[in-house]
Amino acid sequence: MRPGPLIALPLFGILAGCCTTASTDPREGGLVGGVCGQATGAYSDRLAQRRNALGDLDEIERRFVRVAAQERAAAEAATREVDDLNDRIAQAQAAVRETEQILGRIRVMDEVSEAEKRRLLAELASLKAALDVLRDESREMNRRQRLRDLELRERELEERSRALERRTRRAPEPSAPGS
Repeated sequence: MRPGPLIALPLFGILAGCCTTASTDPREGGLVGGVCGQATGAYSDRLAQRRNALGDLDEIERRFVRVAAQERAAAEAATREVDDLNDRIAQAQAAVRETEQILGRIRVMDEVSEAEKRRLLAELASLKAALDVLRDESREMNRRQRLRDLELRERELEERSRALERRTRRAPEPSAPGS
């Protein structure tokens, strides 16, 4: 038989006896603490606790990554919304500037003197009178054109009537029956 296992057995017994007072953590109890931890199962329990804690930390990290992604998406959406609002503000400001320019032109137009207004009204009245004259001339021209058309139609009908008379003069007269 080999003396190695025989020597280890009593040594293990001595160390196990010390486990009642020594720490089961090898960081605190040294070699004896490590052996005691293995013998009592405290080491395995500590490993299981640390694995569970690591699993909990991994789950927390996954949640954090998910929440961070959601927060990034929300921040990007908010940024887009802010950009859209800034665009709408810029459009509204442009509309305000345009409206102010129109109001400026209206103010300038309001400043036109009363004499200028009278002159423009007189010019408008003159143009309306000229338009009325043109309309009357147009009506007269239309009337003359209709008259010419009627005269042409009358000549055409007279010409047809004469042609018809000539044809009837040339044709022999039918003799009366029984003559």
